[in-house]
Amino acid sequence: MRPVLAALLAFGLAGCHHHEIFPMDGTWERGGISGDHFGFVVMQLADDGTRATGVVCYSESGHLIFRDVPASGSYPRVAFDRPGGGRFEGGVISPDTINGFFRLPNAGEQEWAFQRTSASAYESCRTSRP
Repeated sequence: MRPVLAALLAFGLAGCHHHEIFPMDGTWERGGISGDHFGFVVMQLADDGTRATGVVCYSESGHLIFRDVPASGSYPRVAFDRPGGGRFEGGVISPDTINGFFRLPNAGEQEWAFQRTSASAYESCRTSRP
């Protein structure tokens, strides 16, 4: 009886280490940049189960700040460097949320959360006026 009990316990404990996998494929948006409620950062990502790659766009008050900045990371992480300084590093934490921190050199960090959005959000950002 003891070997059966030990086997059941081992299988039960192995199940405790199960990690949920959430796809990163798609378009993700973060709105309401601190100090500017009209700023939007949009990521368009693809993942193959081990790597995430994509591009990032940022518009503020309807004006394009940057677009097509590369983003990449090892699943479930993703990062990008903002032109002119700053870096976002985060990861997918649920089917609809990527969470992480944006850091500016010598200026601290802000927590950023991205939510799933429509693919048209990236194109809308990308075609904002300069």
